[in-house]
Amino acid sequence: MVNIETIRCMSMLETLATVSAKGYMAFSEYAQKAAEISDDDLPVIYDDQNGQELDGDRVYPVVLDADMDEDERLFITQDYDHYIDPEGKSAIVRAVIPADRAVTPYIFVKLFGKGEEATIIVEDGAWFFDEEG
Repeated sequence: MVNIETIRCMSMLETLATVSAKGYMAFSEYAQKAAEISDDDLPVIYDDQNGQELDGDRVYPVVLDADMDEDERLFITQDYDHYIDPEGKSAIVRAVIPADRAVTPYIFVKLFGKGEEATIIVEDGAWFFDEEG
């Protein structure tokens, strides 16, 4: 039997890897520039209204989809936490924006399932397991 969650997870990791090579942009900035950005140039969009501090860096949910309201303002409709599991219990997907601007931003993905968990790092167009995380 095919495990759809696994396929969806692999697809998500490939998509995140592709966009991670194009940079990172706060949703508040994206909302102002969305009309100027083609789908081919779309970077990682993160929800800058819901950030947290972690070891001196800022971490943010990664935006999967946005829509426009009747006043033509963009709003977030889905983040990647809910892509694999609609209840948001199987994955945590966060953009890490380092305080040190010389350090490249990256995405960490924490996956949970059947008594196990795994941490995956996505950066510069690739993803890999974080053996320490």
